Amino acid sequence: MFWMKENKMKNIKILSVCFTILFLFAGCMTGLKVIPKSPDKSVLYVSRGDAPLTFNHRVKVFLNGKEVIELGYDGYKALHIRPGTYDIEYQVIKSGGDKETVLKFSAMIPPNTVKFCSIAYNFGWRGPEELLDGDDVYLRAGYEFEGELDITKTVSPKK
Repeated sequence: MFWMKENKMKNIKILSVCFTILFLFAGCMTGLKVIPKSPDKSVLYVSRGDAPLTFNHRVKVFLNGKEVIELGYDGYKALHIRPGTYDIEYQVIKSGGDKETVLKFSAMIPPNTVKFCSIAYNFGWRGPEELLDGDDVYLRAGYEFEGELDITKTVSPKK
């Protein structure tokens, strides 16, 4: 019967280590905090997730063909926009000057919503060709929030 107590103690130790790791991991995540300024506006988060070898890459984000921001290493930004359909494009300029359009798609952004779009480097720049609901997005603590930008007067949705 002694071996049963020993096994039980090992299981308790393993469980406590697992819960500790889970607790620490949960503390390293952050949700999106910026909300639309009014019911007739929306927020689009744009983000880039890097790898060490992409430090010198420049990532530019275009909406409807107009450059709106250049994101820093592991950076993300909240864009205040008018609801509607947008062509969203991420363009990467590598350290040698080579340009690459990594992601380009159209999406409808409803009023009074928070949407999220991102590219990440994983053996090459990639990203999903769809928007995520902002309520479902959590970023690891290493991402740098680069602030908010109101582009409601400079970039219009497609007609």
